[in-house]
Amino acid sequence: MADKILDGTSSQTNQAAVKGEFTGTGPTYVHDGGKGIQGRSQNGYGVHGTSVVGRGVVAESDTNYGLRATSRTLSAARCSSSEGSGVEGEAGSGGDGVRGTSISGNGVHGISDVGRGVYGQSNMQAGVVGESNQFDGVFGISHHPNHAGVSGHNPGGMAGFFNGDVVVTGDIRLLNADLAEDFDVTDKTEPGEVMVLTEGGTLTQCSKAYDKKVVGVLSGAGSYKPGIILDKQANSAARKPVAMMGKVYCKVDADTAPIEMGDMLTSSATPGYAMKAIDPSMAFGAVIGKALSSLNKGKGLIPILVVLQ
Repeated sequence: MADKILDGTSSQTNQAAVKGEFTGTGPTYVHDGGKGIQGRSQNGYGVHGTSVVGRGVVAESDTNYGLRATSRTLSAARCSSSEGSGVEGEAGSGGDGVRGTSISGNGVHGISDVGRGVYGQSNMQAGVVGESNQFDGVFGISHHPNHAGVSGHNPGGMAGFFNGDVVVTGDIRLLNADLAEDFDVTDKTEPGEVMVLTEGGTLTQCSKAYDKKVVGVLSGAGSYKPGIILDKQANSAARKPVAMMGKVYCKVDADTAPIEMGDMLTSSATPGYAMKAIDPSMAFGAVIGKALSSLNKGKGLIPILVVLQ
């Protein structure tokens, strides 16, 4: 047994198969190419290390694995903790804290009854990165009808970002109401106001009836918020979303004519307000939408369906 320092067996559950102790002052001897310590047991622990305040077992290596465990039928290593982490891995600047590899199974498999199966966290980089040469980088499955296979959450910013094509085989469900596009706005405006083009290409409040330069209604008034915003640009306070399609709340002036549900609406002389389109010859090219509720007189905010004509 030239390749082993110690080799011992034990049939007693309260006796270790191998017990080694070094009391010298020099480095602990480890046989080059063989096993420094080998423990074997028929039905108990091959090696069992315990400590009151320190580490039960410490494994170190200068050029290879500090600890390597193999198994022919079950997990090569099983770690458990009553209050702490089952497994904790730590690496320097260029290594992996924890790394799992497999030929045909899961490289890493995390299971939890009530917590997260796998949790990734980073201060400077991505919390979780998935990469594959022949399949999806990240593949999520949920068996609950009301929960997503993959979901992103960010209350103060983007919850999702895609650099490439997006394929959707089912329905896209948008909880908000209209399709809007951001435009540069010249003056102080409010959601619900009717907007028209200026010579400079920016938008301003409408100020005349049947204006063919009308482009839509500023989105976001009332309970309707934009579902999609096109041409969104960062750090541009002068840009606001204009509803191009869908439901939106609009400021209307019923003093020129009472507005009934279903009436077509156009721009009015009241700045930022729509009115009922009475003259068909003037309304062509100046209609912004259809009233979804009525207003007999005065000014108010009503829901409309944006239909530019």
